[in-house]
Amino acid sequence: MTQLIAITGANRGFGRSLAVALCKKFPQSTMLLSCRSTSKGLDETEKACMESGAKTVVKWEIDMSTDATTVRSSTMTALSPFSTFKNVMLVNNAGSLGELQNTKDLSDSVITENITSNMIAPFVVTSSFLSVFADSADDIKVVNISSLLAIKPLKGFSLYCSCKAARDMHMKVLSEEHPNVRTLNYAPGPMKTDMAMEIQTSHSDTDIQNNFKALELVDPNASAAVVAQLLSANTFTSGDHLDYYDNKHILE
Repeated sequence: MTQLIAITGANRGFGRSLAVALCKKFPQSTMLLSCRSTSKGLDETEKACMESGAKTVVKWEIDMSTDATTVRSSTMTALSPFSTFKNVMLVNNAGSLGELQNTKDLSDSVITENITSNMIAPFVVTSSFLSVFADSADDIKVVNISSLLAIKPLKGFSLYCSCKAARDMHMKVLSEEHPNVRTLNYAPGPMKTDMAMEIQTSHSDTDIQNNFKALELVDPNASAAVVAQLLSANTFTSGDHLDYYDNKHILE
């Protein structure tokens, strides 16, 4: 039976690694891949997915920084052709760091923009996904790409930590509301991506910049392979927060 795997923010970095890893673990899946502009990187992800076992790739253009009504409309339009699928997975990967500043220095516009794109939009995407599949599909998974900072505070990361924590709790609530839906919060570790480079160069605290420069960064392909294996094994407790470092042994 064909599986639908929908991934937000799949045009680069961990999103691309994740798409490829899931194609390898769940071959012949229909991949629904999103980013803000389908012309920015999704061609490369599509090619990598088709070479890794995907049945087909469908591109989905969505701006997560826009209003909730527009996000829902875009999501419903993207999902509606697949409404009869019985095996479905959503991975909320899209996200940004926000301004890495002390809370007192954050402007109203920055706060609003970051909460819109990093918390409200994923909530709306998930709500839309469940409205299509919760009462009809047999195998449903919703994955939130989380972070250690969802459960551990770090100065300068007030927007990022808060949004990640809210998204983690959202998955836990969904596991209570929908026992037929398997939810997972996966923290992929500090990875060799543009986001790590941004922290190393843009954080308002030079000590934190230097700490991140000293980290041994995780290969995004390795972290993606871990979460793909976790989803394939399907033995986690719904709503769990699982970390790359605690689970990388499963690939040994």
